Amino acid sequence: MAAQGWEYLEVYVFPDPEEWMDSTGRVGKMPMVQSRTASYRWPTSVEALNTLGAEGWELVSTVTAGQGYRLLLKRPLDAD
Repeated sequence: MAAQGWEYLEVYVFPDPEEWMDSTGRVGKMPMVQSRTASYRWPTSVEALNTLGAEGWELVSTVTAGQGYRLLLKRPLDAD
């Protein structure tokens, strides 16, 4: 039995200008969320993570990157 192979994806999240970009060149916006208990707002990458999760990607790590952060994801390679 062959060992499971993986492919990896990096997603860079920039709080200002509230965007994300991945290592394949895709870009997207992060919606602003209003806290129910506080008077501040913050950008969220949940929508992007939900989209990537539907594509089979699994978040394995986060790393700070300048003013933003980098998400590292993986998914199984097809066994073709």
